[in-house]
This record gives sequence, structure tokens and C-alpha cells, in this order.
Amino acid sequence: MHNLTDQFMANQDTLSTAKSHESAGEINTLFRNAQILLPDGSIRRGALGVRGNRIAFVGDAPKDFVAQRVFDCGGNILMPGLVNTHTHLP
Repeated sequence: MHNLTDQFMANQDTLSTAKSHESAGEINTLFRNAQILLPDGSIRRGALGVRGNRIAFVGDAPKDFVAQRVFDCGGNILMPGLVNTHTHLP
């Protein structure tokens, strides 16, 4: 893979099962200051952008990416496309 975005895009079908909202006014979301868990199990500090319901980039934001929602992850781990199913039931 050429870069982090390519790694995620190669697995895009497994990252989202919802229909694309491109024609219905998608909302762009930026997660910044995160430790991003990559598909190979490594963790990289940086940003992740979501366009509609799909990962648009990992790393530096493209100049044309305008986010309507921005979340500062405070250095916490971001697991894009993964669900933490660990729970404690009474």
C-alpha cells in the first residue's frame, strides 16, 4: 500500500455497510489528535477524516476537506471500522 489512506480504502467494504449519503448532503467529520489503530495492528498519531459514511483519509487533511464536525480525541485510541464488543453484563 502507498499510504495510510490506501490501506483503509482497500478494506472500505468492510468498514461501512450503510448506503452512501453523497447525494443527500453528506456530513464531513474530522477526528484529530488521535492514536489511530491501523489495519496492520500498528498505532499512528494523527487525524482521520470521514466523508459521509466512509473514511476519506488518514493523516493530513486534503486542502478541499471541510469538516462540519470536529472531534479532538485528546490522544485517545481511535479504531475506525472496528467495534469493541467487550462488555460486562450483570
